Amino acid sequence: MTMVDIAANKALARSYFTMLEADDAAGALALLSDDALWTVPGESELAGTMTKADVLAMFEGGLPFAAPLAFVIHDMIAEGDRVVVRVEGRAPLKDGRDYHNFYVFIFTIAAGRIMSVIEHTDTLYSFRALIEPQQPGGG
Repeated sequence: MTMVDIAANKALARSYFTMLEADDAAGALALLSDDALWTVPGESELAGTMTKADVLAMFEGGLPFAAPLAFVIHDMIAEGDRVVVRVEGRAPLKDGRDYHNFYVFIFTIAAGRIMSVIEHTDTLYSFRALIEPQQPGGG
């Protein structure tokens, strides 16, 4: 049986948010295994499962933030190979509005890499704030 280093797993999850705050999406995504999957549960337009390459393409596609997201980690709970992080994210948008959303991320970690992420968030708010204004006739 492999011993799990819970402190190291929590540090890895925290590093993910630290890198995003530093505008280092490539560094943050480098923490994911090559075959990692990122899932947003539900039935919304933003729900589904993405590969690491899909997540990278999303970041490279130009999100409508005027500055990197700033995160406030409210809770970080770890057990076994999982780290659950309740976090609040804020950033100004390029159109001058403020983005402010709440998340619960469930990271599964093995061998020092993030193997999967389940992201629970207000997808309706995200769609209205990030996607809808970009669509023809939106915002």
